[in-house]
Amino acid sequence: MKIDKLITEAMDQCKYGQFDQARNICSRALKLAPANVALLNILADIESLQGNPDNAMALYKRSLVIKPKQAITCLKLGTEQRKDGELEAATQSLLAALKIQPSYRANRELGLTYVDAENFREAEAYFRAALSHKPSCWLSVSELGDLLVKRNSLNEAATLIEAYIGIEKSNPHAYAQLTKIHLMNSNPKAALEINAENLRIEPAYTRGFALKYLALSELGDGTGTKYLYDYETLVQRISAKCPPSFHDIKDFNSELANHIINNVQLHSNSKAYTTVKGSHSGFDGLFINNKQLGDAVHNMVQDAVDKYISNLSLASLDSDHPINTSKPSEYRILIWAVVTGRGGHEMPHIHPKSWIGGSFYVELPDDFDTQPTQNAGWIEFGRGEEGLHQLR
Repeated sequence: MKIDKLITEAMDQCKYGQFDQARNICSRALKLAPANVALLNILADIESLQGNPDNAMALYKRSLVIKPKQAITCLKLGTEQRKDGELEAATQSLLAALKIQPSYRANRELGLTYVDAENFREAEAYFRAALSHKPSCWLSVSELGDLLVKRNSLNEAATLIEAYIGIEKSNPHAYAQLTKIHLMNSNPKAALEINAENLRIEPAYTRGFALKYLALSELGDGTGTKYLYDYETLVQRISAKCPPSFHDIKDFNSELANHIINNVQLHSNSKAYTTVKGSHSGFDGLFINNKQLGDAVHNMVQDAVDKYISNLSLASLDSDHPINTSKPSEYRILIWAVVTGRGGHEMPHIHPKSWIGGSFYVELPDDFDTQPTQNAGWIEFGRGEEGLHQLR
C-alpha cells in the first residue's frame, strides 16, 4: 500500500513539472520494491522529458525484462530509439507494441521510423493504419500528406487534408498545409481562399500571413503584398546594447561564443530544426549552467524588442494591420543558438506562433570577407519555402 501511495505522489509531482522531487520519490520507493515496473517507467519518462535518452532507454528496457508484455513501454522505448537514430531497434520495439496492443500511436511511430529510414512505402502503410485507428491524428495526416506531395500526388494530398478538416475544423496547421499544396499546384486563388478561412479561425497565425503574402504575390497583387509586408517598416536593424557586466560588445560576444561551443549540448540532423550543415541548441537548456550569462542575453534581447515596439508605434501603419491586430498583450522571449559549418545555412521557414523574431550574430568565420559569393551569410526575408513552385 505504501508503494502505491509513493507512485501516486511521484505521478502528481510529474504532473506539475517537479521532476527532481518525483525522481527522488521513485528512487526511494525502488529500494523498497526494486522490481516495480510502474516506478521504473515513471523514472524513464522523467529522463525522456529532461532530454536524457540513454537513461530513459535503459530504464524502459529494465522494466520490459521484468514484465515483457507492456505495450506502452515498448512504444516509448521505440520512440526513444527512433529519436536516437537506432532505427532497426526502434522498429522491433514498435512491432512488439503493436503485437501486444494495436494502436494509432504505435502505427504512427512506425511510420515515422520508416520515414527516417527513407522506406516511404512502408511509412505510408503505417500512417494509413494509424488513421484507420484515429482519423483525427494530425501528425499522421501531416506526414502522409508530405509523402504524397513527395511523389507529386498533390490532389490526393489535398483530398486527405480536406477530409481531416471535415473532422477537425480548428487546426490552423491543416489549413496551412492545404494552402501550400494549392500553391504547389499553381492555384494561388484557391490557396488564398483556404488561407482566409485559416486566419478567420486563428487571426494571429503568423504562417497564415506568410502564405497570404505568397498567394498575393503569385496573383500579382503588388498593392496587397506591399501593405501586408512593408519591408521598410517591419524589418528593422537594431544595435545590441552591451550588457553592463561586460567591458564591451566584443568581450560579451567572445564569452557567449565560448559558452555556446563548449558548454551547450548541440543537436544536428533533427527534423525539428531548419538548420542545414549545422547544429542547434534547442529551445531550452541554452543557459542552464550559466544563469548570469543567460540573464545578460535575455536583457539584451528585451531591450531590442522594446526598441522595435517603440519604432513600430511611430510608424504610419493603420490599426488594422496584422502586426497591430496580432500583437500579444503578454509575451515571453525564447532564445536558442545555431552553429553552422562551411556551407551551413537555415532553410526558409516561419515561426508560426511568434509575433516577431530576430537574429543576433555572435561570431562570423575568419574568412568571411573572402567567401566565393558576395552574399554569403546574408539573411533574406520574403522568399517562400522550397517546393512551392513560385513563379514570382
